[in-house]
Amino acid sequence: MVDSTGLLNVTAAHLHGAQPLVLGAELQAEAAPVRVSRLSYYLGEFRLRRGDGQWIESARRASPAGDYVLIDMAMPNSLRFEALRATPGDYSALEFRVGVDAARNRAGVQTGALDPAAGMFWTWQTGYIFLALEGQSPRSGAADHSLTYHLGGTERASRTIQLPFGPQPLRVRPGTPVAIALHSDLQDFFRGLALEQTHTVMGADAAGELADRYARMFRVDAKAPVVVAARSS
Repeated sequence: MVDSTGLLNVTAAHLHGAQPLVLGAELQAEAAPVRVSRLSYYLGEFRLRRGDGQWIESARRASPAGDYVLIDMAMPNSLRFEALRATPGDYSALEFRVGVDAARNRAGVQTGALDPAAGMFWTWQTGYIFLALEGQSPRSGAADHSLTYHLGGTERASRTIQLPFGPQPLRVRPGTPVAIALHSDLQDFFRGLALEQTHTVMGADAAGELADRYARMFRVDAKAPVVVAARSS
């Protein structure tokens, strides 16, 4: 049987303003340089919105491990992934979750991208680390000037992002792969953040504010606005 769906392939690209984000490299921030040594995060629950407003979601969403992918900048193979297969048509926006849904977050040890072997599951409390960001900055109030943000374990740290494709829709054709680039700009995370006080956050502490920050990082088009919503289930 001929597959009549189109495959959406995503490449995750990371920036700090106009600079490519390179682990360990010095990045010029507003008041002091920042070095990022780790960036890992979960994405899942991918959907595409058709021109008529109908949403098409990943068939893997209902599987035990869902359609989650773990992006890890230290693992180049994780930066390219299949998001979903969609019926032919024109699509106006991409939607996805940053983090893990409540049911799977509370279900304990799982498989696939949610396997604890990936290093994104807390052993001292139930739940997943939705985003792990580590580095250093002379502005950090930590004794060693480190920056440590391990955010997750609660719905307050999860966000659903809608990214419009801009003036031109994404066109899906039968049996044809479509590729898009998903940009994440760490400058949007650090902008205005008081690193002197907010330098080490583990778990639910300050999760809401910081989740809003990492939700603003994502773009499929540099000129497209981002719609951010907190997850309630």
